[in-house]
Amino acid sequence: MTVQNKRSCIRSASFYVYQYLMMLKGMVIIMWKCSKCGKEFKNANQNHYCVKPDTIDAYIAGQSEELIPILEKVRAVIREAAPDAVEKISWQMPTYWQGENLIHFFAHKNHLGIHPGLVERIPFQERLAGYKTSKGAIQFPYNKPIDYELIADIARWRVSCVEEVESVFDRAPDPSIDD
Repeated sequence: MTVQNKRSCIRSASFYVYQYLMMLKGMVIIMWKCSKCGKEFKNANQNHYCVKPDTIDAYIAGQSEELIPILEKVRAVIREAAPDAVEKISWQMPTYWQGENLIHFFAHKNHLGIHPGLVERIPFQERLAGYKTSKGAIQFPYNKPIDYELIADIARWRVSCVEEVESVFDRAPDPSIDD
């Protein structure tokens, strides 16, 4: 197989198919190996968890030194905005739960992900204009100052959503309505 054919094979086949073909030919695929857990990856310095965290403390401790202060600040902001929420790990993300999942956060390679649920329902859409959003997430890039007040407002809004639903179900039935 010529060098040109190898490059073509890499581009046209998935990594795993190529890896399997090279194993059959006796070639060695160089992969990155985590020095902590020994897992092998196709990309150098691939972000992963050696052990799945079971607490928010463990999640934050497992992040890079540059991200720890950001994540601790996000945690403090959400705790202050949602004081009755329970901290837990859900979907491998730090989560705040108050009858339902209020908000999650996650440290990505280039941004902090805030996951409050349906983003299009957030009443202050104009404040999200400078951020990349999807159906359920908002990305706060690390190369810009993190708007912690916006994160707090999102958490407070989610608490108000939950409390509104709870108040509907906590009301006594209207006696004027016959069943």
